[in-house]
Amino acid sequence: SHCYFLTISNEGNGGIPYASFGNSLGCNPGYYHSGTSILLSGAAPETDWQISGWTGTINDESIATTNTVVMPDENHTAAVVYMMIPLEAPTLIAPANSTETAEYSIFFEWSEVLDASEYTIQISSEESFQTITIEKTSEISNLILTGLTPDTWYWRVMATGTNPDSLWSEVW
Repeated sequence: SHCYFLTISNEGNGGIPYASFGNSLGCNPGYYHSGTSILLSGAAPETDWQISGWTGTINDESIATTNTVVMPDENHTAAVVYMMIPLEAPTLIAPANSTETAEYSIFFEWSEVLDASEYTIQISSEESFQTITIEKTSEISNLILTGLTPDTWYWRVMATGTNPDSLWSEVW
């Protein structure tokens, strides 16, 4: 039967996986028969990187360091996909959840996030944040906002830096 070539590669920063065996019987190195199941292992992200998925495998959603390819009846490529680890989401500190205040100036504070260079705070009258009333950035982990009218307000914070942005914090 025919022999087909398997290309194994990577995207992002980390090691290129290797096949559990070099070839199908009667095929040159790197070539396999259609239907052959080949275990890929050795995916190893560099520091600050993680596996975000695979391409060309039986489980492309996997974030494991191993995966399996079933060879089609043509040359085929499989790859591990690495992405930078996102920043941690900030933890909200003040004002406490469900605080009622008539203060004109409100002091907002959240946890510092390692490697964050800036924070974005959003204030909305909707818990879904469909409409953003105020969006500001701060290089430190707090901010004073003025002029919020008496109402129910929701707030959240996101960290940004060299790594991908954090998820939004929980909403208070």
